Amino acid sequence: MTYEKKLRIFISYAGDDGKDCARRAKEFFRSSRHDPYLWPHDNNPVDRVWKQISEQIAFSTDLMFFICTKGSSFSYGQQMEIEYAIKHKKPIVVASLDRAPVLVVLGPFVRLDWSAAEFDARCLEFARKLPEYVSRASAIQPAESEAKGLEAEDRRTRYIQELSANVGQLDGGRVEKYKGTILQSYLEATRLRYLVPVTQVLSRMEALGFERIELWALIKLQDFNDPKFAWDGYFRGVGRWIAGQELRYLHEAIIQQVGQSSPNTKVLSRSHPEFQVLVDYIQELEHLKLTPDRLLAPVEMMVPFYKFFEYSSEGRVEYFQIGRSRLAVSWSHESAPLDRFILFDHQACIWKVLPDSNSGTAITIALGQSKLYPDKVGYGVETCVKCEITRPEAFRTLLTSQ
Repeated sequence: MTYEKKLRIFISYAGDDGKDCARRAKEFFRSSRHDPYLWPHDNNPVDRVWKQISEQIAFSTDLMFFICTKGSSFSYGQQMEIEYAIKHKKPIVVASLDRAPVLVVLGPFVRLDWSAAEFDARCLEFARKLPEYVSRASAIQPAESEAKGLEAEDRRTRYIQELSANVGQLDGGRVEKYKGTILQSYLEATRLRYLVPVTQVLSRMEALGFERIELWALIKLQDFNDPKFAWDGYFRGVGRWIAGQELRYLHEAIIQQVGQSSPNTKVLSRSHPEFQVLVDYIQELEHLKLTPDRLLAPVEMMVPFYKFFEYSSEGRVEYFQIGRSRLAVSWSHESAPLDRFILFDHQACIWKVLPDSNSGTAITIALGQSKLYPDKVGYGVETCVKCEITRPEAFRTLLTSQ
C-alpha cells in the first residue's frame, strides 16, 4: 500500500507522564510531512472536549499513535479514544514506554516496546517509516470484538463508579443538584418518546454495537465549589445537547436504513414548495394499510409549512392535520440538521436503549473529582441506543432543494 498524501495521525497520551513525549512525537511526524493531531489537555477546562476528540478520530484520522505510559491504565479519556478508534476501524500502533502495561484490548495491534530514554530516536525513525506501519496495523479481528467489547464496558462502568464516588472535596449539595439539572433538562428536551416506541434492553451483550451518545469534559474544581459561580445554565445545556444528538442519530439512522435515494424519494423546492406531494405520500401509505402519523421536518421549511397546513399543540408536541392523518411533527435544529421531510408510521421503528444500571433512566450521569487531574471536576453524560427500522416500506422521504 502506497500513500501519496499526508497521513493524519491522532496522538493519544495520558496526562502528565505522556505529555512531553506526545509533543515531541507531533514535531517528528510534522517533520516527516505528515499531519499530526494532539489535543492540549491543558486547554480551557470548560471545553466539551470529547465531542471534538471523537469527531477527530472518526473523520480525520488515518492512524492512532497510542503512547502507553503508567498513567494509561488509569486514564479513562485515553481508553475512550481506544474504543472510538476500534469502533471506526482505525489502525492503532502502540508505543509502550519502559514496559508500561498494555491494555488487553490493544493486543491485536502493532506494538513497539521503547525505553523513554530512546523515545526521540525511535519515534523519529518510526515517523519516517510511517506508511509501512500503517500498512501493517490492522483493525481488531471480528472474532475478538465481542469479548473486547464487554471488557471495554466493564472498564467504562468502573470508571463511572469511581468518578461518581470521588466527591470528598466537592460541595455535595452542588453535585446532586447539577446531576438533577442534567437529567431534568434532558427529559424536557428529548423527543424520542413521542416519535417512536422506546424499549429497554437489559443485556449488555445485546447492546454491543449500539450507538453511544456521550459528552465528557472537565471544569475547575475551585470554580465548581465557588458559590459565586452558578452552573445551572451550563448543565442544562449538557442535558439538551444529549437530547439533540439523539435526534441527530435518529435522522441519520432512518436515512441510512431506508435508503439515501430510494424509489420513494422525491424533491421539494424550498423557494416554491408544492406540499401536495406530501399529501400524496400519506395517501400511498394509507392505501398500504399503514398509519402515517410522524413527520421529521427541516426547520427551514417551517414558515411555508405553517401556511399550508392546520396545526394544534398538546404540551410540547405539534400536530398537523393532513387529510385523514394527524401527524406529530419534529423540527430539525442546529444540533440535528435535516435536508428532507421524513414521513412514517411510528410503529415501523423501534428505539432501543440500555438503561443506567443504578437509576434505570435512559442516560448515565457521572460527576466527581478527576483522579488524573485532581484540580478538576470531571463530568460525563451518555446514553447507549439503537434505532431499528422494522418496516422500510412505511417510510417516505421528500428531499428539499433550492
